[in-house]
Amino acid sequence: MIFIFPVKCVPVDSTKVFAGSARINDTESARHWPARKFKTNVPLELKQQNFVKSYKEKDAGKVVVYTTTMGIVRETYNNCTKVKKILRTLLVKFEERDVFMSNEYQTEVRDRMRCDHILVPQVFVDGQHIGDADTIEVLNETGELRKILKPYKSMDACTTCKICGGYRLLPCPICNGSKKSVHRNHFTTEFVALKCMNCDEVGLVKCTSC
Repeated sequence: MIFIFPVKCVPVDSTKVFAGSARINDTESARHWPARKFKTNVPLELKQQNFVKSYKEKDAGKVVVYTTTMGIVRETYNNCTKVKKILRTLLVKFEERDVFMSNEYQTEVRDRMRCDHILVPQVFVDGQHIGDADTIEVLNETGELRKILKPYKSMDACTTCKICGGYRLLPCPICNGSKKSVHRNHFTTEFVALKCMNCDEVGLVKCTSC
């Protein structure tokens, strides 16, 4: 939808104009400037639906667990360990996304949960939110979790990646984790340090073997 608002023209002092306003002094033509057009913003509900849809497509056929390897808050760390242990016991292959190691994962889980304050772990199956540590524990005790995760059972679930050690992240091979990309200045013999565009904010890239 497009709204059209008439522009109110006021007399302008010719000595106080902005550079680049070619027609600002022409007060006669200024009265006949065309109306401005403003496009309405996309509704918030539609944006949220698009977010959910994109994550469902991205994580189709996957079990995703948002965790943290930061052990300062012991209860949170233990809950993450407990959930991963339950999934491994059921021989479920899952993708772990460490919010401590990546700001991208932090933003991702906030978008999916539609909340700024998130407690990990959070488990998603085929793009659908299953629950936190307490929910997973209850589902496991009742046997429902085994039924839900039966299609994702794999003998490779307990195999750890030999490249990244299961962290799914590696130091950037271009900047070696320094977050700076060095290029020669073509005008001088000096080298110029630029921000590396290959890695994230902490100098890490996703493991290609996982």
